[in-house]
Amino acid sequence: MYWVIARIEREPALPSGLTGLEARFAGKRINGMTTHRRENFGEQIEAIASAVRRLAALDHVAVIFSVHLSPNVRAVMNDQLAGQENVALIEPLDYPHFVRLLHICTPMLRDSGEVQEETPALGKPVLVMR
Repeated sequence: MYWVIARIEREPALPSGLTGLEARFAGKRINGMTTHRRENFGEQIEAIASAVRRLAALDHVAVIFSVHLSPNVRAVMNDQLAGQENVALIEPLDYPHFVRLLHICTPMLRDSGEVQEETPALGKPVLVMR
């Protein structure tokens, strides 16, 4: 992760796919988000989407949601969150873009533990949704 951060510092255009979202949500607290665990499909994913919708209703908050390819995730998130002013549903990110998202968000919302080490290493809180 630190190697990618150093590379981004040398090549700022590397994660440029998030530049428009950073500008769109300037001045807001950005929450990064991903979710994909099968254990959350069904009622749990519906509850997560509902909570995100309530969170994004706050004027000072934005959510950049890297939506997993699973139709069980996409269908619910598109149904409940598409068109919300403070929510950006985006395609899954490559690692440089993911690291950039970790850098600009506070906190990172995730239903899996992979980022539990990376996020705090950047001084960012992570909320694991299970």
